[in-house]
Amino acid sequence: MFNFLADVAEKTKFSVVYIEIVARHPITRQSIPISNGSGFIVKSDGLILTNAHVVSNQGRVIVKLYDGTEYEGIVESYDTESDLATVRIKAKDLPVLPLGESSNLRAGEFVIAMGNPLTLSHTITAGVISSASRQGKDLGLHRKSDYIQTDAAVNVGNSGGPLVNLDGEAIGINTMKVTEGISFAIPSDRAVEFLERTEKAKKESWNPFKSSDKKQKYLGITMLTLTPTVIRELQERNPDFPNVSHGVMVWRVMINSPSFEAGIKHGDVITGINGKEIHSASDIYSLLKSEDVLDIHIISSS
Repeated sequence: MFNFLADVAEKTKFSVVYIEIVARHPITRQSIPISNGSGFIVKSDGLILTNAHVVSNQGRVIVKLYDGTEYEGIVESYDTESDLATVRIKAKDLPVLPLGESSNLRAGEFVIAMGNPLTLSHTITAGVISSASRQGKDLGLHRKSDYIQTDAAVNVGNSGGPLVNLDGEAIGINTMKVTEGISFAIPSDRAVEFLERTEKAKKESWNPFKSSDKKQKYLGITMLTLTPTVIRELQERNPDFPNVSHGVMVWRVMINSPSFEAGIKHGDVITGINGKEIHSASDIYSLLKSEDVLDIHIISSS
């Protein structure tokens, strides 16, 4: 009768993954872990949802499934504003954790926080919803979005893991812990919007033709807008990061894309196109629509 939490955990645990970012030691050249977090499978063909800050460090992404199988992951989409990202692994027929409707949440509902806190694989903690809609500004965040507050214990490594309701649905993405008994998660409704938006953008980018006869131009890169805060964080983590005040950083280059053929690499910073300063990814999208020839100014990461 009182095993309902265990039943939910048993039902959903196979969809939760461990994510580790590894880099080569500058002297020994051996792979060493530099950060870790959690995520969960949202599509059976290998699409995993997590926090953007979990995969923000530059390095190889290693994804470990519940059964111990390891895959190398590719960051497919990344948005610092919503702190959401997707990672793709080459696998199929994976167990999916469905996304519930966070708009229906009420304070007092039981929830389970799942993930890999402190690198302890597949750990669960239970609690209740303390607030179904806590404003970001109340947390000292610049984001206008709301968050789910819970007293379920969320520690380092839980980030990106699911906050699950008693129906076995992910109604939040564990994001931060303020203190014992006060943790926050991104509402699943916001994650659904993120997934829909990135799927639409992916189709528009990869499709070489619009509905008209005119060819659709694209660069074939995933970009990270360099705000002053992001630039400062990147420079603190990597002293060799370019000294720039604006631009977008190339996060991923699609194989055989125009950018790939031009030699653009992960970590390169685009600061201008056709003599115009670039301050965000939207600046580039606008120029792709209006310009036939692109003269791109790049500060190389190497």
